[in-house]
Amino acid sequence: ELLPRCQNLKIRIFQTALNMKNIINKTAFVTTTLALVAFTGCETTPDATNPSSSNTMPTAAPSISSSDVALCAQITQKIVSSSDRDELILNTYYTPFFASLIKKGCASGEGEAPYLNYDFIGETQDDSPKPISIGPGKIVGNTIHVPFIQAHTNSTPFTKTWVFVNQNGKWLASDILTSGREQGNGSMVADLKHM
Repeated sequence: ELLPRCQNLKIRIFQTALNMKNIINKTAFVTTTLALVAFTGCETTPDATNPSSSNTMPTAAPSISSSDVALCAQITQKIVSSSDRDELILNTYYTPFFASLIKKGCASGEGEAPYLNYDFIGETQDDSPKPISIGPGKIVGNTIHVPFIQAHTNSTPFTKTWVFVNQNGKWLASDILTSGREQGNGSMVADLKHM
């Protein structure tokens, strides 16, 4: 009795999915649909006795690959090996929004020091911290996080984590998360929005 109920439920859910014309977030819709099917106790794999069932299953968005994670770690290496204000790096490896916030933070008003009056990668004005490690990167939702651990002389290590998003097929840094500092931990984007 469960099998016919499941087949009918799957067909109704997937027909509804196929008939929807304006799906704003396909990934969220697919996830919700599959969760609904799983919640009912029905099998979510195509039914071998129903050849058309494989054509009605929604497909998930492409997943993030290990090569994407490795690429983001390589980009992080390029970023931390350059100046934090390098225009080419900002324009190449950061989202336009994040790059514009950094540029605004580095600019100074008349007679004023810039908001970012220090190296925001090394959290310093004077000395460069010792790099300890980059990575490994990890997938967090639809983003890739790549930590960069470093330490100032005689200090506890701290972490700067680059958050990458895929924009138009290109992985770009959209934020830097700081942790392990006495102060100034959290999202750089959130901090720069308040300047």
